[in-house]
Amino acid sequence: VDYIPLAGYSKINISELRPIKDSEVQNWYDLHQQDYRQSSQYKYRIIQLNSEKSAQMILKKLKAGADFIAMATDFSVDPISAHRGGEFPWMKSEYTPVELKNAHLQQIGQISEIIKTSVGYLIVRLEDIIPGEIIPFNKVRSVIANKLQQKHLLEKYLILKEKIRKAIDQQSSLNQIEKITGIKSVDTGWFSWNNIPKSFPFNPIMVQTLFQSDHLGRNKHFISTDHGDYFIRLRQYRPALLIPLRKVHNSITMYITRHKIEQQNQAEAEKLLSALNAGKSERKLNLKFTQSRWITRHLHESITPAVFSIDPPKKHHVSYGLGQDRQGNVMIIALDKVRQIRPSKEQEVAIDTIIRNVHFEAILTALLDNLRQNSHIRYGEGIINV
Repeated sequence: VDYIPLAGYSKINISELRPIKDSEVQNWYDLHQQDYRQSSQYKYRIIQLNSEKSAQMILKKLKAGADFIAMATDFSVDPISAHRGGEFPWMKSEYTPVELKNAHLQQIGQISEIIKTSVGYLIVRLEDIIPGEIIPFNKVRSVIANKLQQKHLLEKYLILKEKIRKAIDQQSSLNQIEKITGIKSVDTGWFSWNNIPKSFPFNPIMVQTLFQSDHLGRNKHFISTDHGDYFIRLRQYRPALLIPLRKVHNSITMYITRHKIEQQNQAEAEKLLSALNAGKSERKLNLKFTQSRWITRHLHESITPAVFSIDPPKKHHVSYGLGQDRQGNVMIIALDKVRQIRPSKEQEVAIDTIIRNVHFEAILTALLDNLRQNSHIRYGEGIINV
């Protein structure tokens, strides 16, 4: 396969781009001023209460001159804001809940009437306002210039893509397309589905499309990926072939021989295991085991799973089982003793933490499932059923 990596409009020659004039930047700013408007921001303090009766009592005290911060600290049922004297973070106007907007607080220090909400009753005081404004031109000049430069780059790239598409339709040669793009094509060399080059920038689905293509030697592939666009030409292919027996005779013979030996070894090992479990001694069966050693679960050895699958031996007895080493050789395992090790204090703490986390995740999942089935989400002016 030959391919040309366009990799998006970053490949456009920067020297070909004309500089962005100050008049263009100014004109863009004048036409799109609303895009550079900074929203008004509001800061509130709140007192949240569970009942309208308690809210009326607090509001009466506030109107009589009680300190709002002290009342919020002592009486608000919202623990987070109460800890800060009722203080709430700054909120942009478009994100301000509809209940607060409807309170029509305009003057700093103004206190609302009782506001009924889904979480109870609120009394709100407007603390501060940052008025919305159009961001001055000199603060966004470089941002707009970069935006126009990117726009110019994209336009140039789209023109380039159109030239390539026309060249593809006209069955232009690879050299002609290289001249259009100014990029040298990449030759992958021969590859099969089982040895796709690591440098090949396409996912398996795209590669599969190439293997199913019938456009040999024709300029028919132009695909887009997350990394950019690519022109691809399928230059040559060799159909799948059955390798002649004479070329694989020896390897097949070796495979069959090894398979037969493994089957014989497995059968012999199973006979010996049956005899051992029937009570025959290791000496009578002419078996000589290696020196005993302890095996723990964290040892990543080939026989570890087999060892832990054997039933624990009874007192003064041995349990036997079968396993394999990394070379596939069959092994008879003699399990002499099982030792239970009590975890250290640190391990107990770690295990306890894991169990708690599992329980917490289960509770959280159940809670979220319940909320998704029965809750409403209020966002801005609208309510979304969930």
